[in-house]
Amino acid sequence: MKQINLYLLDINSTEDTTGVSRYLHVLQEGLRHYASVRVCRIVFQFSPRVTFVSIKELPEGKRQVIIPLPQHPDGTMNEPFWMEQYNKLAFGLIKQVFVDDGWHILHLHTLNLIDFALLVKNQVPNCRIVTHLHCIPWKGLYNRDTQRFNRLYKQFCIDGMQQQKASMAMSCHNELKAYEEADHIVCVTENGHRFITSLLGENVNVSVIYNGMPDLNLNDNACRRNDNQRVPFRLLYVGSISPSKGLVYILQALRMLQTEGYCLSLTVAGRGQSNYLETLRKEYADVEADFVGRISLAELKEYYQTCDVGVIASLQEQCSYVAIEMAMFALPIVTTGIDGLDEMFADEVNALKVPVNFSETEGLAVDVIRLKEQIKRLINNPLLRMKLEQNARKLYEEKFCLNTMVKKTLGIYQKVTMK
Repeated sequence: MKQINLYLLDINSTEDTTGVSRYLHVLQEGLRHYASVRVCRIVFQFSPRVTFVSIKELPEGKRQVIIPLPQHPDGTMNEPFWMEQYNKLAFGLIKQVFVDDGWHILHLHTLNLIDFALLVKNQVPNCRIVTHLHCIPWKGLYNRDTQRFNRLYKQFCIDGMQQQKASMAMSCHNELKAYEEADHIVCVTENGHRFITSLLGENVNVSVIYNGMPDLNLNDNACRRNDNQRVPFRLLYVGSISPSKGLVYILQALRMLQTEGYCLSLTVAGRGQSNYLETLRKEYADVEADFVGRISLAELKEYYQTCDVGVIASLQEQCSYVAIEMAMFALPIVTTGIDGLDEMFADEVNALKVPVNFSETEGLAVDVIRLKEQIKRLINNPLLRMKLEQNARKLYEEKFCLNTMVKKTLGIYQKVTMK
């Protein structure tokens, strides 16, 4: 294998674990076994505590570079002149990390960094750019501009938007440039692949590589129920607490089940905006829900091993790490059949799916009645739970293990060096 200097570029503005931060962590873990790849993580950090550029030499030949973002990054990133000056300054302060021999691969995990990546590519020989599409940006509008989200959802997902109009879906600065200027694009689902080809046509250099994880499930899930005797029936939600994640629909379904006489409880692991969280707590105070906040991986593993069902009610999702973790721990799963989730799971085989409904007046919503019924089926049917447990674990082993992801990613790095 050719010597590759790999630069993992992203913007980080939160201490919470995200899909991108989880991906970067596991990718670096998987690359430890490949001596021909030298990894440098370049983080553009938005934090009042980060005011200077730092370059750290880490074990196993790794480097970490932290570059402070301007205190008002949104304004700067939307001003081409000031962004150009910022990028030139940032490159000048860290250019020593680009002097090693071999190929230089800029693996871009935040689309807004494309201008910085292009500056580096123009200055550094044997340099290539790989853009990684972790999510479809316009779908994030659900949490901040629901009206535009619903309009785009109808155009893309209901009507079938024409390619010449697809650029209307651009929702972040320089998004289209991040696709057009990349030497290769990696999507984490076929759903993302279709989005890219709707923008750029069928001849674009794009591949699908599903997210993967190392196996954290080292026991036999002996603590999980295998009958109908234990009460309450324990459900688990993991993820950020925002409208697009659909927690409100889970709470509505559980309220209905409690009204029908079922004894159950929901553990909610994750953080969200305090006002939204408080609204949910007040409106669903009658639902047995324990909001445990952000917890350690060790604590989360215990919930994965002991809860009875994992519930995912997202209205937009790509290759969800929460879904992969639940499958890894053989947790029976109820999930919405949306975007990447619909692609990851086979209904009635390794998960139970719940449809989403769309109307021009109400927008996109989860079918709460169906969600309630799917949960009820698992409460009443231990054999179905056992089947889903076994098949979810098999799905993880066959499709979402770390080695598969790393090998396919290395294949992309090799491919772009041949251009």
